[in-house]
Amino acid sequence: MKKFLLLFIVSFIFSETINVPDDYPTIQAGIDASMDGDTVLVAQGDYYENLIIDKSIVLASHAIYDNLDEWVVFDDFMFFQWEINNDNINNTRINGSNPTDPDLGSVIIIAPSSDTCIAPEIVGFTLQGGSGTSVVRETDEGEINVVLGG
Repeated sequence: MKKFLLLFIVSFIFSETINVPDDYPTIQAGIDASMDGDTVLVAQGDYYENLIIDKSIVLASHAIYDNLDEWVVFDDFMFFQWEINNDNINNTRINGSNPTDPDLGSVIIIAPSSDTCIAPEIVGFTLQGGSGTSVVRETDEGEINVVLGG
């Protein structure tokens, strides 16, 4: 137990918060500069990117500082649908509609660079415009190409 507590304290002390766009102009640049345990904190705005996360980081909008108990509410007055009830989530948008590689069209891809298990946390964004990522799946009939995500 003491080793776990010491490891947690040491990792917390050495973790860093990377601010986008203040420290890095793009979210991906912030992710690339981060290390395991860091937080990439994204200001409100529109970001036209297709992200690849390859480490255990926190990727968050400023909604991470908000009380998210009621981040969605049901509008039963006019539209009869669920609506996002948080300005940071509504106004921090990642749009993946223009990927550099059409086979990697998901807004966010979690892909470790090795066989190591990673556990990134993603909090407080509106994701839109992704077209999915092409992957090969094994079936009883052989390999097939499918598009997953978006």
